[in-house]
Amino acid sequence: MRRLCLGSKATTKPWKLRIRRSPYLVEDVLAAFRPIYNDARRKRNLLFSNTMVTFIDQWGTPEVGDDLGGLTAEMYTQFWNEVIKPELGLFERAAEGTGGYLPCASAPLEQLEVVGLVLVKCVLDDHPCGHGLVDFVFEYLVHGGAAITLQEPSCALGALCQYDGELARVWSTLLESPASVDGLQLSLESFDPAEEDGEALVTSDSIGSAVLQGCVARLLSARRAALDALRRGFLHCEDLEIQLAALGPSKVLALVLQGSQTLSASELLGCFVLPRESAEEEAAAGFLDAGSEVPLYFESLLLDETTFGENERLALLQWCTALSALPIGGLREGKIALRLYGPEVDDSTLPETHTCTRELHLPNYPSAAILGEKLTLALQHIGDGFHKE
Repeated sequence: MRRLCLGSKATTKPWKLRIRRSPYLVEDVLAAFRPIYNDARRKRNLLFSNTMVTFIDQWGTPEVGDDLGGLTAEMYTQFWNEVIKPELGLFERAAEGTGGYLPCASAPLEQLEVVGLVLVKCVLDDHPCGHGLVDFVFEYLVHGGAAITLQEPSCALGALCQYDGELARVWSTLLESPASVDGLQLSLESFDPAEEDGEALVTSDSIGSAVLQGCVARLLSARRAALDALRRGFLHCEDLEIQLAALGPSKVLALVLQGSQTLSASELLGCFVLPRESAEEEAAAGFLDAGSEVPLYFESLLLDETTFGENERLALLQWCTALSALPIGGLREGKIALRLYGPEVDDSTLPETHTCTRELHLPNYPSAAILGEKLTLALQHIGDGFHKE
């Protein structure tokens, strides 16, 4: 996306950030972006710069490791995982543990503006923000009040279902059986608590408009100021607005901004660069034991959906790249290279990843079964240190 917008705005100077990990990560990211929000010249330079992250401890001591892309991806992935947490007061769910998130009506507007700016940077750098926010948020960020989702009841119910599935199901039943509405004595206030004429009864003739009004009330009216603040931050890159406006429906926009968390076996396999057939090409690619069968075992494992399912595919992608979702169009900025350890590493060793250089290192396993066993075990213990930055 950045390449579509760059033109003469390109810059080779990286934007260096020093960020503490959780529980300080969101605070530090917002603090890093906040000074550039009202500085147009600095903002444009940094938005179109490569980001370079150094993680530090609470005393400012940097962690070992240079950011070649993996640390930046990790920072943004963790930011979007944490910024939606209810305790921060920026986003909310309709019910605890279910549904997607919308901006809180009571959220600090200045902070939401900065969150919108962070989202711009993620889009420009092809860092998907994951699947925390509902699709309607992305449509509103680009189209504002012209969002087509809230123009008719069935589309509005689809949007509401992501936020409050139970309420959407109840209203869908009423919409499908309008004749049943006349005997229920439902008031308009049941759909829109802020409606001035709330005591008016909803009939079979007005149920469609009542449902639409109720969806608008919960998705937009009650939190319009918060959505507008998020949108102000997001629209700081006018070029991006033009590019995204052509995408239209909210689901298409959501896919571009959130990425895909559903990967087919072939899509995941397409994220890897496998060693070539010749010994010379394998050696050049870093496969020290030319002629190893491990690449064939690996390809077979990824294509076996009964053994290596959807959850394992997403976990492997995140383990190798620090991305929580696959960017639209795949890994355009660098695929994952398969590397084979030398003979000094035996087959009892678990696989290891290097997220910055996007490499997956494997011992020379003697069979596909052992490779599958070791890789599955490693994915179950991602947090235990089987990767390097």
